Amino acid sequence: TLGLPSATLVSSEATTLDDRYTLARTEWRFDLARVHSDPVTVSSTFLLEHAGDATRIVLYMNHRDIMAVLRERGIAAD
Repeated sequence: TLGLPSATLVSSEATTLDDRYTLARTEWRFDLARVHSDPVTVSSTFLLEHAGDATRIVLYMNHRDIMAVLRERGIAAD
């Protein structure tokens, strides 16, 4: 509803915890040229579980509240 484009993965770092789990630290960028001059960059962490040929996201955690970041920039209303 805010008209934000898709996120672009800027960086990622994976740490294998054991045969089943991997911790992935990522950084994402939203290009907000239509509504703001500076892009928004947010960090997040994923816990991935590997089972056979499938991998699934067990946990997804943003390091900052994305809506709070957008409010700080005047892009989203309170």
